[in-house]
Amino acid sequence: METNEHLELARRIVENTGKSLFLTGKAGTGKTTFLKELRTTSRKRMIVTAPTGIAAINAGGVTLHSFFQLDFGPYVPGMQREGNNRRSHSFSKEKIRLIRGMDLLVIDEVSMVRADVLDGVDAVLRRFRDRTLPFGGVQLLLIGDLHQLPPVVGPAEREVINANYRTPYFFDSHALGELDYITIELTQIFRQSDPEFIELLNAVRNNSMNRESFQRLNKRYIANFNPRDDEGYIRLTTHNNLANEINDRRMAALPTESHYFEAKVDGNFPESSYPAARTLELKEGAQVMFIKNDSGIDRQYFNGMLGRVTQIDEDGLIVTSNDTGAQIGVEPVEWENVKFEVNEETKEISEKVDGVFRQLPLRPAWAITIHKSQGLTFDRAIIDATLSFSHGQTYVALSRCRTLAGLVLERPLPASAIINDSEVEVFVKTRQRQFDDTSIDGMEKAYRLALIKGMFQFRPLFGAVEGILRMMKENFMNLYPSLINDVSEKTEKLRDSLQEVGDKFCRQIDALSCNDEDGVDNPRLQQRIKDACAYFGNELGKLHQLMALLPTTHDNRKTEKKLTERFEIYETLEAVKKVLYETFIEEEFTTARYLDIKAHAAFGKLKSTKKQPSRQKEKASEVSEDNPHPILLDTLLAWRREKSREMDVPAYVIMTNKTLMGISKYLPSDEEDLLMIPGIGKTTLKRVGTEILKMVEEYKKKFHKTLK
Repeated sequence: METNEHLELARRIVENTGKSLFLTGKAGTGKTTFLKELRTTSRKRMIVTAPTGIAAINAGGVTLHSFFQLDFGPYVPGMQREGNNRRSHSFSKEKIRLIRGMDLLVIDEVSMVRADVLDGVDAVLRRFRDRTLPFGGVQLLLIGDLHQLPPVVGPAEREVINANYRTPYFFDSHALGELDYITIELTQIFRQSDPEFIELLNAVRNNSMNRESFQRLNKRYIANFNPRDDEGYIRLTTHNNLANEINDRRMAALPTESHYFEAKVDGNFPESSYPAARTLELKEGAQVMFIKNDSGIDRQYFNGMLGRVTQIDEDGLIVTSNDTGAQIGVEPVEWENVKFEVNEETKEISEKVDGVFRQLPLRPAWAITIHKSQGLTFDRAIIDATLSFSHGQTYVALSRCRTLAGLVLERPLPASAIINDSEVEVFVKTRQRQFDDTSIDGMEKAYRLALIKGMFQFRPLFGAVEGILRMMKENFMNLYPSLINDVSEKTEKLRDSLQEVGDKFCRQIDALSCNDEDGVDNPRLQQRIKDACAYFGNELGKLHQLMALLPTTHDNRKTEKKLTERFEIYETLEAVKKVLYETFIEEEFTTARYLDIKAHAAFGKLKSTKKQPSRQKEKASEVSEDNPHPILLDTLLAWRREKSREMDVPAYVIMTNKTLMGISKYLPSDEEDLLMIPGIGKTTLKRVGTEILKMVEEYKKKFHKTLK
């Protein structure tokens, strides 16, 4: 099968099915082009990510760690890290909306993604979407070549990764093992057109180099090759120290003044692990590369970004971006030396900061390492891969070049420089399956049916409802016992009814689609969809009315925030279903229309045209053992609300619900009685004691008969 046919199958899988896809192939086979075209033509809402900053920029996306707010230490499913980073668990409303609204997650350069990182992504997606499905039910598009650079496993992570994963490669992710995904390999090379060069690259990639092929490749060795700057050569090396030697020579040749920036090191930070030079020499005119992502609000630079130093003076250091021309003020940043270990008793991953390194996030960049070059293409490159030390490294270096004529070897390439991993070979062979139009047709039909049936399945929606009701029972039962019990009972009955009818309808859909060649498009099925939308839309309105009866405010700030988040989850799920029902009562069901409506409803841009009862912030309290005088409690709540507005402070700062309930229960007659109420001290008594006693006295006078 030709590559254009493979690309068309890949497009159909991504666009017209819910199947996840691993799109692989040799360097230069059009993987990046496929992604660029997909970004401009797809109707699916996608998030594009990559494992490194430069790969993310090349893909037009963000890093996996930044989007999913992952720690840089190892992730082990089922474990939590001691002293969890607050940022890693606190997601903004906008981020949550994006996660819930996306249809497709793209991970480019997936060969460099560790298995545990992919499981960390799975955990976040399950948290905010469907906990029962791998990756929360999101479709994945994984793009990369396993014969290129592997994931990096540092000394601090190696023990934990080896203990919990067969290999560190993404394909050994536990979550991915639960996913039935498809692999398509692209074979036609576009980056290179020279048959001889392509043949040599394939031999390097497949570890099939022989004596004759080494001789042909080593003809590109040119002794003491030293081109002029204007010839446009870039040097690729295996190790940082080799690149540093080249950069030092080029730096010395600049006529401008040298400036030296000293790093600051605190604690234990081995010199072999320094992320930047201990003493960094820079000059105006020096070509540099950023070696850390900008953690500031503006995100002005990323790891791998190239620029030129254009100003060094008492006002600071300015780097001008080679790509955009933007002028960036650069200041020192920090790196931490961290150790990781598993606490066998708590089953948590402990993280310990042993030391901190502080320096400008820059290094000279006339030469770069092969790792930094992945994803880039050069017309002319000088390559030294004789000291290759990892799987796929030499292949990446050679395949960056467009032509064999534009490639110059710094030294002849020995056989020891070509390294392959047998685990990759085994995986690639096991994933080789053939797909044709017929099999894709079946996937497309199954996808459309799954979308239809998903409209009439209610477990995620009622999962959100149950979360709200649990909070109601934990925090509001003393105020609204009969209300909460009544809503709980009625929602449970409605849940059982909707799930039973929904499951029955889904079986009817399967039967109708199987018995008709038109599948989803047959008129009888389309009419059944319309009828179902009318029925379930009406039932959904009943659920909305029940949920609108519940209180949404609490005097504890954390409790109210958590309650608000749970209502938002429910309201998003409800909004999606409601707008889908209203649309497909009137229109024929199509996949394109469904995806458009679902995304807009999830993002809050498309709302129901029908009025729904609004939620009340505060309800009238009820008589209960804890609340024998609800009328007085309502008076006290209204008083507290007014005070909160006057003083512009949260309600709980004025007085907690527990204290107000104590006042309404025990009906204090004087200051001495009032001081017996939990939460009232001398300061509170002096500030509002007179007002409270007056409200209690007025209540007693008005309802004195019922109080005897």
